[in-house]
Amino acid sequence: MSNNELMKQLGNRMEEQGFRWRMVSVKHVEELKEEIFQRKRSGEIAEEVYHEYLTGFETAVAEALPGARSIIVTAVPQPRYQVGFTRDGEVHYFTIPPTYLHHTDQEVESVLKSVLEPSGYRFSRALLPAKLLTVRSGLGRYGRNNITYIEGIGSFFRLRAYYTDLPCRQDHWQSAGVMDICKNCNACVDGCLAGAISRERFTVQANKCITFFSELDIPWPPWVESCWDRDSKCLVGCMKCQLNCPKNRENRNRVESLAVFSQQETSILLKEKERNRLPVDLLEKLERLCLAEYIPILSRNLNILFQAA
Repeated sequence: MSNNELMKQLGNRMEEQGFRWRMVSVKHVEELKEEIFQRKRSGEIAEEVYHEYLTGFETAVAEALPGARSIIVTAVPQPRYQVGFTRDGEVHYFTIPPTYLHHTDQEVESVLKSVLEPSGYRFSRALLPAKLLTVRSGLGRYGRNNITYIEGIGSFFRLRAYYTDLPCRQDHWQSAGVMDICKNCNACVDGCLAGAISRERFTVQANKCITFFSELDIPWPPWVESCWDRDSKCLVGCMKCQLNCPKNRENRNRVESLAVFSQQETSILLKEKERNRLPVDLLEKLERLCLAEYIPILSRNLNILFQAA
């Protein structure tokens, strides 16, 4: 099968599944890293944010996939998810933002495997700055809130990138773009209770962002709890700026309910922070919901949400 035929087949399979994707040459990996390092050096990216999220990029492509020639970045549309927790006989529903559930990763990899492997090509997960890669590939554009948007699905999607040894015949690499609508819109700036988004700078002050604190088991500054978004009721992360954004007008009501935790399960989660102290069935339930990695902070976050309920 020719390269053109293979790319057409891959595109058809991605389209059938409703996935979005772009390909760029692997030669741009060093540019991605350098752009992140420049933002760190200039102070646009806070040291603590860089340490928590941005130190895991591969030092060499060869370690991930010897002979890699291209990068495929994928976006899977996903809704907001609701999970119920029972207290005093009443079920309270809290939100998991679209990016947190990774069950669709296997679906993307299944498509890549079915198309690439029969033709002798390989792929491997790429640990790269996904948002930056998305806008540099032309798949999406930045919003003023530094979140990535894709036409038609807003910011309601999950990103993944993969190295492949498939030749990159059409490199979509381009400069990072910001959506035109952001020029005269301050919806995300006005909606951010913590003041993490500014009119004066492009990069979000992530060390002021509720998402940063809600995901990590670290001491909180006194202001964090008062800025917690009571409206979207996120169990982890924050969606205030995304729900305010006019580009999400058609997507903000896309909500899917996943599960309900019983009163006994909820009581355990409100108190317990140790993974090995949870009942096996409860741990398995958290793993199915992609919440197991957040066990150390679930009790804190749940208690805050119940206080506001």
